Amino acid sequence: MSDSLIRLEHSSGARAEIFRFGATIKSFYPASHKDNDILFLSKKAVTNCTKAIRGGIPIVFPVFGAAYELPNHGFARISNDWKFEFLGEEGDEGTSPVIGVFTLHDNEYTRSIWPHKFVLRYTVRVYADSLKTSLQVHNPSEEELQFQILFHTYLACDDVSKDCRIEGLKGISYFDKVHSMEKTEQHDAICITEETDRIYKEAPNKLLALLNRPNGETLKIMIEKDSFFHGDPQRAIKSDAVLWNPWIDKSKQMSDFADDEYLKMVCLEVGCVNRPLKLGPKKKFEMQQTIRAFID
Repeated sequence: MSDSLIRLEHSSGARAEIFRFGATIKSFYPASHKDNDILFLSKKAVTNCTKAIRGGIPIVFPVFGAAYELPNHGFARISNDWKFEFLGEEGDEGTSPVIGVFTLHDNEYTRSIWPHKFVLRYTVRVYADSLKTSLQVHNPSEEELQFQILFHTYLACDDVSKDCRIEGLKGISYFDKVHSMEKTEQHDAICITEETDRIYKEAPNKLLALLNRPNGETLKIMIEKDSFFHGDPQRAIKSDAVLWNPWIDKSKQMSDFADDEYLKMVCLEVGCVNRPLKLGPKKKFEMQQTIRAFID
């Protein structure tokens, strides 16, 4: 563990690395293929704490996209104020996860651009072949809190135009941001062959990315999501999914992304972004994502 990077190592050999800056997960290596990071990180990513990290799993909060006076996708992913609270195991060694916990509180800077009180508690769990992230939002104030929230997950590909399919979204309504159109997904398996930027509304809680490897194997990445308000009873809600690839032209416009790296990644993101969430005074909301990797 360094000052800038925290390493979570499971007894199975699985491991994850997390930047303190933005509490952005950098990498995840499942035990079943310890030499292959299933997350993408651009070779031009800026990691000196001056801008959002291009890759891994950045945290989007409290806005998705551009809004008001806030930074694009909010301030959580570019904050130096995340506190690393805990590193350890949960339960019996071997089957239990290794966990890391981070917290972020409102401060003078956040209140100057977003005048609200909040507490974020981010828990990362590493299992043998899965990575679970849980982000809890606490509203400690006497006023309602409205926000958007997302795990901006970058998955690594060999060639997204040939070797990647996304399943689980057929029949789901989505907003195509590239063409500014409302559509319904018609395909069992979505292939990426052009610039793609879509918000799938109230997407299923299980999504699947199938990534063909040069050796003929297919790496399957299952993303399971869950979102709920704490309370008695706990109240689950339907969350959204975002599918993104910048393709050729937009890649050339990003200084922290190589021109050809659009072939090496696809973003399959889960969260609540179609409309802001409303969190009552003293209440808590939690969003969870579990990424499971297995070979077929």
